[in-house]
Amino acid sequence: LKEKPTYAELGNPSTIGVWSLLLFMLRCLVASCLTFALDPPASVSLLQLSAHAESSNSDARDAEQEQEKRTELDDEASNRPREVSARTEIHEVKCSSGKEDVMHIPGNMVMLGEHGLWCPNAKIGSTSVYNAIARIMKFSGRGSEVERCYPPELHTKPCWHPRQMRSAYEMIKRGYSSRLCKAFTFTFIRNPWDRLRSAYVDKIQTGKIMIHRRTDMSFAEFVRFVATQDPWEMNIHWRPASVHCNMKGKQPVHYDAIFKLEDGFNQELDSALQRIQLMPDVITIENQQVEPGVRGRMKFYHGARDITYKNELVDLVAKIYADDIKLGGYSFEKYDDFPRGVDDADV
Repeated sequence: LKEKPTYAELGNPSTIGVWSLLLFMLRCLVASCLTFALDPPASVSLLQLSAHAESSNSDARDAEQEQEKRTELDDEASNRPREVSARTEIHEVKCSSGKEDVMHIPGNMVMLGEHGLWCPNAKIGSTSVYNAIARIMKFSGRGSEVERCYPPELHTKPCWHPRQMRSAYEMIKRGYSSRLCKAFTFTFIRNPWDRLRSAYVDKIQTGKIMIHRRTDMSFAEFVRFVATQDPWEMNIHWRPASVHCNMKGKQPVHYDAIFKLEDGFNQELDSALQRIQLMPDVITIENQQVEPGVRGRMKFYHGARDITYKNELVDLVAKIYADDIKLGGYSFEKYDDFPRGVDDADV
């Protein structure tokens, strides 16, 4: 007779049950995968998967563009060299002799000869002053360019020409600050409506300075942009003179003379040079004929495209340059004649 199979030969019933369960689960999983592949749910269709991928790419592009905007230059949103804040370039100088015990001098001021301390304001006759100084001192820069002292915020080479022209920043840095205390301090100011128009025509329209990488910015857009800027962060070509030369605020420079460009540039420059003991043989600087001031202003400001009302840009300039306007007693309607004797690059 055949013996009855042993328990071991039949296998452990609990082990058989586990394997059966695992096999059943595997079959279900395979069937589910096949069903998903042949008939995917609408919520995860290939079309939606593609749309999701495109949305992710679009978000990435938007983030990249936003980052580019953040890294663009601001006032300055221009193509000028990146600046440190001009706000940090006001230097306290303690004076043992001179007009004041303490002077708060902008680093962009320039020592002319041994007796003059001038604060250059771009678009306010600065090119003409540099040209006159170059004639008197008989020196120039590279090629036909006249040597200039640029603000330290622009990180250019040090301006140091002994007995001729030195930046106030370098004077202070090298231990000659006491000479600044005794110097005759002066600067030039200009009607802000004319100055901002000049900056637009010479820098923005020509593409020399680009704001947000644009080359087609209208005058109205430019004025509105300037109105949004912190004055300290503006490009030096339209930064208010009262800010750039520290003429207002809690600790201003008390200038010996503030000359107005409109009062006859040659005469004012002659007066300044005599006061600092620089006596040129000839200082007259020729200038091409330009459009009379008020007519030019009205054409530019009232005739600008995209303005919301007639005096929109006029009012914005009045707000931006309130201190400059007060310093010079300026108004939009005053000064019918444009100043003569100013170098064409300044106009």
